[in-house]
Amino acid sequence: MTARIATKTNERSTRSYARFLEGDVYVLMSRDGLECCGCFLQEREWVEDEGAFFGGYLKPVGEIVPTTFTSTWDMVAHLRRHRNEGHHVPGGIEAELWRDDAENFPRAERDSVASPLPPGGVEYGDRHVALRGEILRTVVGSGVHGIAIEGTDDHDELGVYIEPREWVLGPVRHRQDLIWRSQPEGARSGPGDTDLVMYSLAKYLRLALKGNPTVLLPLFAPEESVLRSTPFGDELRRMRSAFLSREAIERFLGYAQAQHERMLGRSRRGVPSRPELVARHGWDVKYGSHALRLAYQGRELATIGTLTLPMPPAERDRVLAVKRGEVPRDEVSTEIEGLLREVRRLLDEDRTSLPESPDLARITRFAIDARQGFWALSP
Repeated sequence: MTARIATKTNERSTRSYARFLEGDVYVLMSRDGLECCGCFLQEREWVEDEGAFFGGYLKPVGEIVPTTFTSTWDMVAHLRRHRNEGHHVPGGIEAELWRDDAENFPRAERDSVASPLPPGGVEYGDRHVALRGEILRTVVGSGVHGIAIEGTDDHDELGVYIEPREWVLGPVRHRQDLIWRSQPEGARSGPGDTDLVMYSLAKYLRLALKGNPTVLLPLFAPEESVLRSTPFGDELRRMRSAFLSREAIERFLGYAQAQHERMLGRSRRGVPSRPELVARHGWDVKYGSHALRLAYQGRELATIGTLTLPMPPAERDRVLAVKRGEVPRDEVSTEIEGLLREVRRLLDEDRTSLPESPDLARITRFAIDARQGFWALSP
């Protein structure tokens, strides 16, 4: 079948949907979204009728499956299925869809929330590449967990950017992150300070596949903690479940145990305690709150297979009490050890719904499609 329709049906429709006149599959913008006209025509047959305005009409054949999509990402995924089934999809249509998306549906209302990097501070990495390719940035740290204490915590952000094509395809290796801190080198961040880490898509996905607790936070952050998200960032957040597995639970347990050891002063790495907290409470309550939070979140992953942010009220209040120094260290240590044993038992007895490993195939498809879409917008 050769499609010959090139009608614009919406004022916001542009050349993207009228240009591709040859092929089994093409896209038209309708009032309800992006419509796959190949599917539309294949599910109907032409019936001659002299009384009809066009001398006939399209009659549905069998059950009609909806093929109208409200996002460019979903349409691109639909076109991939057509290609996999051997249908003729016009070359370059995905790139045109992404370009049209950027032209007609700007994200300025959300993009403006993410502040540019001010001068000063400490910076490592390529600022231009990271900010130009940024697809997602959220609040992380105590703020997103709901356990920040006013006047005591700094502000942490984590972002993801898509690398230029020459970084991915070229022979030269490049730094895969941008680190920016408002404090000078060697100084600890304090109240009012900002720490920003941005990872290239490649590095971010590698860390997320391993279940890194901090790296997973942007995928589960509530909307009010999302500082910037493009359509690529939105899709990355929608596929959050693909990253969750028993490997992630193990990583949460490992991080909780490491924080617990630091809390008890047993860290083999010689990580120093915060002297002001030790002077006030007799021990580093921040290590204790980190360890308890991670243990709670490991249990949540093992039992219900998700990560709730901010933390559920009961757990959040308990962690805050520890952070304020209201709970004795031995009591906190006993609770952490009990949680770790509980999660270990769930894993050993195969009583968790999460798979053994993350969905690598789905994440790989995302990495390819996101880069191709972004590069189409950045010739």
